[in-house]
Amino acid sequence: MLHQMDACTEVDKNSIKFKRNLRYYTPTGENRTNSIKLLREGEIHLIRLEENKLKLVWEVKLDSIAFISMMIGVLTGITLNFVFQVSPVAVVFFTMLILFSVFIIGRHFIMLQMDDLIETSCNM
Repeated sequence: MLHQMDACTEVDKNSIKFKRNLRYYTPTGENRTNSIKLLREGEIHLIRLEENKLKLVWEVKLDSIAFISMMIGVLTGITLNFVFQVSPVAVVFFTMLILFSVFIIGRHFIMLQMDDLIETSCNM
C-alpha cells in the first residue's frame, strides 16, 4: 500500500520507515494535489507479543501539519488585526484557537489515513 502511495520504504528488522515522494508543481497542474500531502514520513513497527499475536505501532512526523496550522493561524491573526481591527487580545485568542483547531483536525485526518492504510494492508 505504501508503494501505491508513491512512498519510499526502508525495511529494518521489524520496522518499516516510509517517506512520501514530493512532486514539484508543473504548469499544467497535473501533480498539484500530490505536493500537499499531510501524511509524509513515519514508521510502522511490528512487535511480536506471543507466538500468534503481533502488535502494530506506528508514528508519523507532524511537522507538515504544524507548519500548515501555524500559517493558517498567523494569516487569520493578520486578517483580524488589519481588516477587522479587532483588539490584540482577541487577535491572539483567535489565532491560537484556529492554530490548535487546524492542528487537531489535521492530526485526526492523519490518524484516519494510517488506520486505513494498515487495515487495507492487513486485509490483502
